Amino acid sequence: PREQTITAPLPPEDLSNLIYECCGEEGSIAVVTQEIVYYLGMLIRTEPALFREMLRLRVGLIIQVMISELAIVLDCEVLQATSYLLNLSPFELKNLLHHILSGQEFSVETTKESQRTMSIVDLPKNDYSGIAKLKAS
Repeated sequence: PREQTITAPLPPEDLSNLIYECCGEEGSIAVVTQEIVYYLGMLIRTEPALFREMLRLRVGLIIQVMISELAIVLDCEVLQATSYLLNLSPFELKNLLHHILSGQEFSVETTKESQRTMSIVDLPKNDYSGIAKLKAS
């Protein structure tokens, strides 16, 4: 995948084409990237304080942090965490993104029916949160 810089709003079709061009043959990553870009836009409008110290949003790096955090929480390999990320519902993906950006800790629970649910454990930010990793890059 190659990096592109977006400095102004793009029409939906142009943005979609750009994402698929950057993701190449990885269609599932392109879909997750589209969802994350959409949710980032929502969060920038509704919670601008989350982005106060950020000069650039690197979606690929955000995805890597999401996978790393899932691997830690689920105690699994990166490949399994990647698969888990790709199978999250849009609601779960949005929640995970918010947890990472806000520095909130989270857990993944399994119900009797083997359905996963993401629950927030509201803890203060610490140096091990996803946002700290993003800001360090």
